[in-house]
Amino acid sequence: MHKKDMLHDVYIGKITERQAVKILREKFNESSDIQPMDYLCLSYGELTAISLNGISYKVVAKWRYKGWPNACARCKKPIDPEVDGWRIFRSAKINGKNRRNVMIGWTCCNRIVVDEICKAKKLKNKLNKT
Repeated sequence: MHKKDMLHDVYIGKITERQAVKILREKFNESSDIQPMDYLCLSYGELTAISLNGISYKVVAKWRYKGWPNACARCKKPIDPEVDGWRIFRSAKINGKNRRNVMIGWTCCNRIVVDEICKAKKLKNKLNKT
């Protein structure tokens, strides 16, 4: 079976993000001996970023070729995306600045950030009710 390096194709503009989504869905719905991750040449970290964190294929492709974030955006503790626990926020306020696609360490700062998001949502809901 011929493998398809989907992120490379997105990175060089050979396929669009929409086409990449369609290919990934098709491969996950096929019954085959080869894992979709292997067929599409995706690492575990790349698949996690796309499927669990909702990060765009373009962003993950850029990270593959230009370098992944290697530290927690909040506390700057080093993170190895292929080994360490992490979560990516498409939008987050870090040190008073709005930032996009930031990696937060699971063990160092994730709980703090999640608590801040929950507080902000509760406040927003309270304001909307008044």
